[in-house]
Amino acid sequence: MSGEPASANLPLRLRIERVLSLPESGVVFYGTVEQGVMTTGADVTGTRDGTSVLSTEVLAVTIKNEGLPTNGEPGDIVGLRLKAPQDDDGDTVDLFTTVRIGDVIGPRAD
Repeated sequence: MSGEPASANLPLRLRIERVLSLPESGVVFYGTVEQGVMTTGADVTGTRDGTSVLSTEVLAVTIKNEGLPTNGEPGDIVGLRLKAPQDDDGDTVDLFTTVRIGDVIGPRAD
């Protein structure tokens, strides 16, 4: 073993538990990291019942209620800011209405 925790080798999985639209920081998602490690800059896909609802990049991962940057590890409750992707027509996707409670954020499939 290389000394890394086993959870670092598992695919990322975070379940959305709360969605807020905040004037100072835009849409923030709160959820618990179920496996893997959530990091800023990660390419992710949001899924609902196994169907993709968006693919985007993680802009920031913060400690819930503290706003401090972190790498979310299993069991951590984190705040998550996602880059708003564009739809097929080139319009910016409204994250507040696209991502819902219960959706799963995971690694982007290539």
